[in-house]
Amino acid sequence: MNNIKDMLEACNFPTEGRKIMLVRHSLKEEKAPMRRFIKASPDNFAEWQCVQSKDTKKGGVQLLGCHFVMAFCGVKGAGLNARFAGMFRNFSGNKPDTLDVDKHLSPELAKIYHDKGDTPAGRFFFDFRKEPLFADWEGRVIIDWDEHFYNWVREFSPDNPKKVLEITRESVAPFCDQ
Repeated sequence: MNNIKDMLEACNFPTEGRKIMLVRHSLKEEKAPMRRFIKASPDNFAEWQCVQSKDTKKGGVQLLGCHFVMAFCGVKGAGLNARFAGMFRNFSGNKPDTLDVDKHLSPELAKIYHDKGDTPAGRFFFDFRKEPLFADWEGRVIIDWDEHFYNWVREFSPDNPKKVLEITRESVAPFCDQ
């Protein structure tokens, strides 16, 4: 497998007519309680990822109307390389909810947002659900993000897919090590 396109084909995942967004996460800006929560389990990561900024520079707006999100996390000490964390179907379409911490999030994650004084203003809640078809690749595939500038959200293009650098034998958890 040379690139993401090969990975999608290996899973017999049709791409034509589907808007697939690639998202590279980093935990560098998150405070310790949030990092611990996210790293505790893939389910926690999935829940955290449903909260996206309305700020265009942070990428949440770019996810409006996408069909799927391929999530990646930065690999510590490896430049812009990123580890595959999962494929998520977007059930929100163009209409994600404005984030209501107490309505949308687990009590544990809601408490973290409350404790840090984070308000829902400026955030969307997307209904992202994991696609089990890609479970075997989670935590194992490392790609070269290959950006000349920091662009953490971009649309998948079969003509310019991200290069796969490594496929580890075992899944590496947590997926986010930055």
